Amino acid sequence: MTILTTRLTLLSAVVAAAVACAFYPCARAAPPPLGISSRATVVRVVDGDTIDVEIRKVVRVRLRDCWAAELHGTPAEKTRGELAKKFCEKNSLATQGILFVPTDGSRNIGDVTTLGRVLGYYWSDGSEKSLSELMVESGYATKSKPKD
Repeated sequence: MTILTTRLTLLSAVVAAAVACAFYPCARAAPPPLGISSRATVVRVVDGDTIDVEIRKVVRVRLRDCWAAELHGTPAEKTRGELAKKFCEKNSLATQGILFVPTDGSRNIGDVTTLGRVLGYYWSDGSEKSLSELMVESGYATKSKPKD
């Protein structure tokens, strides 16, 4: 290939990409939502809606949009909490994936934490659904906080 042919081929590719972006908006990459995203490994399941993940250090994550029964309280709640924890362990413990902590609308890091836990979502590699979605869809958690 001559230098002229190489330049024309490169120019053709650039023009084709520009045309695709102009006429096909779906071809443009949308900016990601504001937040903190990192590769992570689940190292411990605390209960049905809280996991410990290792990024470079272990971080306790309170799963967003996921409210599972706690491990304390009435005997019935303890039983539901144990079942939720076991399901959460089965679907996350020792998996690698993505931890996403949304920060849109947050003024400081305190807005994305609660009780010493980061508020976030976790996706195991290969899963199209977040751990929160799996917990809710399986019936082990609800998307919003239950009323007392």
